[in-house]
Amino acid sequence: MKACIDDITFEAAHYTPVNNVPQLHGHTFTLSVCVEGELNKSSMVLDFLKLRDILEGVIERYRYSLIVPRSDLESLCIKGPFKVKLAVIDYPHATAEAISMSILDELTTIFKSLNMGFKVTLKVNEGKYMYVEESRQT
Repeated sequence: MKACIDDITFEAAHYTPVNNVPQLHGHTFTLSVCVEGELNKSSMVLDFLKLRDILEGVIERYRYSLIVPRSDLESLCIKGPFKVKLAVIDYPHATAEAISMSILDELTTIFKSLNMGFKVTLKVNEGKYMYVEESRQT
């Protein structure tokens, strides 16, 4: 059985290669997450409120941030009359695929620490019609 939550959003910026030139831009990212597993003693796969809290806790570090690969930190220089919040990921580029994998890494770590064995599917929309999706067993 699956338990899913759709339409969790956060705003963030990143830079990805456009015609081989990194371009800084931002999105409203929209996430959907499903956990698949056996029913617990409360006849639930996972309480929707708990699932939402876990996902919101993970994406809080991405919200209103510039998502950057760890390998770029030494060469990064951002200045201005604004707050700079970085969300560092351990992938070579901050693509939608890498952002999705980074969030899924964090979700699976949390589920494992709570001894929750699920198949987790995460869908990350970058804009209205473009998305990546990945599943992983915890």
